[in-house]
Amino acid sequence: MTIVTLPAQGPVPQRRFLPFADVEVGYCFPREQLTFSQAEVDAFEACLALPPSQFHGSAPLLGSPPRRLVPLFLLNEFFSMKRHIMIPNGTLHAQEHLELASPLFVGETFDVDVRITDKYVRNEKKFVTMQQLVSRRGEAQPALKVVRLFNWAQ
Repeated sequence: MTIVTLPAQGPVPQRRFLPFADVEVGYCFPREQLTFSQAEVDAFEACLALPPSQFHGSAPLLGSPPRRLVPLFLLNEFFSMKRHIMIPNGTLHAQEHLELASPLFVGETFDVDVRITDKYVRNEKKFVTMQQLVSRRGEAQPALKVVRLFNWAQ
């Protein structure tokens, strides 16, 4: 996997500890770009208990040769967030919701945008919601939307 961090717009703290009091709703992490090679997808599939044929996909487009799909779990990654902040020890990944609007293919470059969408306290527990959008480079419409809810420890 190739990851490129694009220049930030405005001041951005570099991998800092983020206690709940400092979580800012609306904060956008610097955009990342991801590209997965065929070898990386093969290595990922080799780690799984199921035969690789279960995860091979292709989507022929108007007579073009089939292209290999990037597995959803490779696109649903935490690097784009954790490279910029240190989550407090004891924080739990409580819930996740994924919406896949279109397939993404090996060799394509993807833009990854992560932002903090909510924070609140319920029953004396602290929660933070983050949204991750993955789109083909240069396309406005996300192909994958991930919403994560964290039970923040501090």
